[in-house]
Amino acid sequence: MRSFAITMVLVGAVLLGCGDDEPSGTSETSTTSSASSGGAGGTSSTGGESTAGGGGAAPEPDFSCEGVPWPTRAPDPMLLGGGVYDTTSDDPLAGAAVTVLSMARGTTLAETTSDAVGAYSVSLPTGGEALALYTKVEAPGYVPSYAFPPYAFWQDEPSRNLPVFSLRDLEALAPLLGGGPNPDLSVVIVNARDCAGDAVEGATVSLSPSALFTGYFDDAGVHPGDTTSSEGILVGAGVEPGPLEVTITYAGHTWRTWTIETFPGSMVYTPRRP
Repeated sequence: MRSFAITMVLVGAVLLGCGDDEPSGTSETSTTSSASSGGAGGTSSTGGESTAGGGGAAPEPDFSCEGVPWPTRAPDPMLLGGGVYDTTSDDPLAGAAVTVLSMARGTTLAETTSDAVGAYSVSLPTGGEALALYTKVEAPGYVPSYAFPPYAFWQDEPSRNLPVFSLRDLEALAPLLGGGPNPDLSVVIVNARDCAGDAVEGATVSLSPSALFTGYFDDAGVHPGDTTSSEGILVGAGVEPGPLEVTITYAGHTWRTWTIETFPGSMVYTPRRP
């Protein structure tokens, strides 16, 4: 499980660190002190203010955006771009096939291939409306990897990084599922964020339909349960393909419900906002 624990640390570091989920267009950074920290330490900064993990009580999550409607209008066309990253090595991945799809219709909006430094960029027609979309990344030796943003895009997104999970990540989960990787099931990685984009530890996550296993991983081992790690991550392994409703709660706060789709033999990453 150590390799998958390191992957989960890198997921938090790579995606929190690259504006993966920042609606205001400002950047976020987050780093872990080392893979051996298991995500328990590290330093993160948002908007110029830094907090160090392991050095005292973490600040209370920011729920200032809870219940505030997101914009519904968008430029036409809209830019979507960023980098494609191997979540095991934290390295850019060149030559990966990137497909952008509509959540409403499941139709393809754009297709491209990551360049020599793992970068991708597409122009998307919006008709002036905020665009609910998701991405799929495929590459030899990797699991089909989907990413579902927590809201419809209403502005250019030039720094939207996409995770790609290796076959080793899927195989690492096999002991928890009673055997080898099941080509008929999916793995879902939920990342609970607050309104500032910071990870929320200890949030309760409910998946409907349920997974065969839920929990998180670090160097201390496997932590079964329904609460998020210090990186805000909860893994649901063994999820039936189809619509999946994710509910997150913390100290009386409930994140917005955002139904996503899971696919056979895939890994799905979904960051969430209140």
